[in-house]
Amino acid sequence: MKKIILALIAFTALTACNKTKEIKLVEPPKELIDNSVEPNTIQQTTSNNLTPVNGNKVDEPAIVILGTWTGEMSGKKLTIVVEKINGNELIGYNILGSNRRNLKGTFTDGSWDQPCSKAYESILNEPGDDKWDGVFTVKFVGYEDQKDSDNGIECEGNLKGQEAQGEWKSNNGKLKKDFSLVRQK
Repeated sequence: MKKIILALIAFTALTACNKTKEIKLVEPPKELIDNSVEPNTIQQTTSNNLTPVNGNKVDEPAIVILGTWTGEMSGKKLTIVVEKINGNELIGYNILGSNRRNLKGTFTDGSWDQPCSKAYESILNEPGDDKWDGVFTVKFVGYEDQKDSDNGIECEGNLKGQEAQGEWKSNNGKLKKDFSLVRQK
């Protein structure tokens, strides 16, 4: 009797393995699919062969701002990722320790006292639904190689480096922290 039961179990298992289940994929309605890109959207590129704008690479905000920036704040690793620029709007996220928060904000032209450089000042807001959310005020800077010439200093058009400096303030006004970041390649 045990042999018959074992044979039935084995037969059932074998026939179950041979059955195929038909899965029908359902496409979402076309009005829910949006593959468009806003006309003013600048998306991050992974190419190192970027064409200078007006002969000067650092004039373009995407070249200086987009990407992953890391540093330290309050003894913890701080990462700010700027994923998208839309007009003068920035979208991304930050990670401090193991806490990840979305960021959204704006940027404007800034000033930097080094020749062949371009700075952009930004304000990036965390969502505000956590008691420790706050606002990042960040200055992103890109600078080029330079050389002396008969006409003074000439910019060579090669992006040499990028850095960012800033401050974070909690929305509740209880904390304020400074930080410096470098862009990851």
